[in-house]
Amino acid sequence: MECGHGHHGVKSKGKLSLAWSKFDLAMADPRYLHGAPVFREAPRMPVEAVLDNLDDGMSPDAVAHACQIDVRLVVGVKQFAESQRFAYSV
Repeated sequence: MECGHGHHGVKSKGKLSLAWSKFDLAMADPRYLHGAPVFREAPRMPVEAVLDNLDDGMSPDAVAHACQIDVRLVVGVKQFAESQRFAYSV
């Protein structure tokens, strides 16, 4: 389990790149993690870290607890990723 706090720990699994700029809860700013998409609210952790943990089979509640973030952020990432993946699959 990796939450990606700080400049280390962002995993890349070679998966489909999502259009995080369309995700209202995230932002990309070069001041945070070299421009990687992070949550707009603190902690400014990478949204990809949350998605990686969900993809690894963790429940939204478990990810929220482990990363010390609100479960609504985890659920938002999950719903956004599912909508993006569906859009690319049709």
